[in-house]
Amino acid sequence: MSVSYVVLAAGKGSRLKSLVPKPFVPLINKSSLQFILEKLSQKPYVVLSKEGMILAEQLNCFKVLQKEQLGTGHAIKCLLNSYNITTEYLCVLLGDMPLVKKESIEKFSLLQPENYAVAYAIKKNPDHYGRIVETSQGFGIKHELNEEEKKIQKINTGMMLFNVSFLKEAIKYIKKTDQEYYITDLIQEDLKGSLFEISEEESFGINTQEELQVVRTILQKS
Repeated sequence: MSVSYVVLAAGKGSRLKSLVPKPFVPLINKSSLQFILEKLSQKPYVVLSKEGMILAEQLNCFKVLQKEQLGTGHAIKCLLNSYNITTEYLCVLLGDMPLVKKESIEKFSLLQPENYAVAYAIKKNPDHYGRIVETSQGFGIKHELNEEEKKIQKINTGMMLFNVSFLKEAIKYIKKTDQEYYITDLIQEDLKGSLFEISEEESFGINTQEELQVVRTILQKS
């Protein structure tokens, strides 16, 4: 089994009111993206905006330009159009999840799903996160939720592991939703997918100034 890694790091960070892209916002002595890169066992691919390409100049990674921010699915399309991924699996990570543990990434990467695996966490206050909605057929990821689904505490963390053969074929059929392409649209109830749990703390993303301060506090204590 062989696996490669891609970090999606083209986010603008508009809700953070930041002057730099979200993955490059300083936490303590380094950025969120740097915290993630240090936990990977090999040189990863990193999807970046035009500004990010400049900021990442000194980082040890294969750089992928996403000229327009058209969603996570579009980011993966940019990767596949830029590089020939020859590994059996591709592990997708988010550039604003600096608290995910190296051990969790390694264990997750060892899974050998037929199509894909999704890392989830149990979050007491799920808020804006997409939910893992399970049925007798399998599971899907939903953002538009009814009242019952809003009670679900099992959230999608954004960390995914794809069989590359499946990914290259399925990505061709991904469609726009609200002017963006979402990689989560590949997760279908009737396909064979696996679930993998990480802790709530590891799943913590940075979207607001409040979340940024929470992450900084956790890192200072660790």
